[in-house]
Parts: sequence; C-alpha cells; structure tokens
Amino acid sequence: MFGRSLFQPEYRILKKALEEQLPKEAIIRLFDNQEKIQELNVSPSALIEEMAQTGNLKPDIDCEFFETSEDVPDPRELPPMQKNLIVFDDLMLEKQNKCEAY
Repeated sequence: MFGRSLFQPEYRILKKALEEQLPKEAIIRLFDNQEKIQELNVSPSALIEEMAQTGNLKPDIDCEFFETSEDVPDPRELPPMQKNLIVFDDLMLEKQNKCEAY
C-alpha cells in the first residue's frame, strides 16, 4: 500500500490489524463495527491486540506500507506464484511517474 496519508486512523488500524496477522474477515468486522467500538470507548489498537491473542488466527494476507514512491517495489519483482495487489492512494496532487510506469 502506497499513500501520502498513511497516518490517518483507518490506515493505522488496517496496518496494526495486518501486523497482528488478523484474517481479512476479522479486519472487515472491525470496520463494520467501528461505531460500536467508539460507543464502548475501546481503543481499536487494544482490541486488535486482544483479538490477536485470543483468536486461533491463520494469517492470509501479507502487506507492506510505503510512504515514498522510491520504496514501492517493481511489480515484476513480486513473486508470480502469489496474488499481488498494489494500492496507490491519495496521489492526485503528486507526480504520477511511478504509477504510470506500472
């Protein structure tokens, strides 16, 4: 994932959940229930850590976050036997050279 706004709460939650190796279904539930989590005044980060400790989790997604375009890997260098997705977000005002090259 490449973006200039990775400091935003949604990205921080997503990054934390992926680092804790939550499966995608658990991450989806986190975002689906964000209003309930806020009402309970529970820290999303603490909730993620608890989910990671109490669950019998099987990670199914590897994710890397990049804030500079120089760090984004060339898609030709990614393992071809894996499904790969590169997300370029919030770059309308940035130079598009890296995106255009891919």
